[in-house]
Amino acid sequence: MANAVDQLTDRALELARLTIVRRIITAMAVIASALIQTFLIQAFVEPADLLPSGFTGVAVLLDRITSLGGVRIDTSLGMLALNIPVALMCWNGISKRFVIFSMMQVALSSLFLNIFDFAPFLGDKIMLVIFGGFVSGISIAIALKSGASTGGTDFIALWVSNHTGKTIWGVIFAFNRTPDVFPDYSGYAAPASSSRACRIVLHPSAFLSFPPRYHSM
Repeated sequence: MANAVDQLTDRALELARLTIVRRIITAMAVIASALIQTFLIQAFVEPADLLPSGFTGVAVLLDRITSLGGVRIDTSLGMLALNIPVALMCWNGISKRFVIFSMMQVALSSLFLNIFDFAPFLGDKIMLVIFGGFVSGISIAIALKSGASTGGTDFIALWVSNHTGKTIWGVIFAFNRTPDVFPDYSGYAAPASSSRACRIVLHPSAFLSFPPRYHSM
């Protein structure tokens, strides 16, 4: 009996250590994803007056519109303001760990936007569009692979998937392209870097449905 208890105790401690390691890896991946997203916005989006996809694109658009009226809602604040209500609404319907780490990514991105000041990466706007989509995909893929996300419509997609067993990536894709209806100041189209488009390249299964492990986190 004593041996059985000792074995169970050792197993529990081993699982606890593995859990802590997984959490640390997820946190590090989230930090990397947020840093890359900050680099994307400052080095690609802003220099070319582009609009990224999803909630980030809406936040950038709000920044540009409100700056014309004298009461500016900057991108970092807009990202938090848009994501927090959705995260709260989905809190009881999806994995709380998923929500926490995803909001950690959003909060760090918002913080990094006020800390870092990345210079434009390229001088040609067409190249900014092309490479900006690639960088955006890397940021998204790192977050998803670690068991988190970049927030926004990912919360909605997972909530619907958990409750219906179906995916709504068609709707998410349409929403993520919403900022594209607004012309940017340079006359170039917004970059083809929606989360769905990037996942097709860097994480093919993600645009169809969330991997099973997201449902049990």
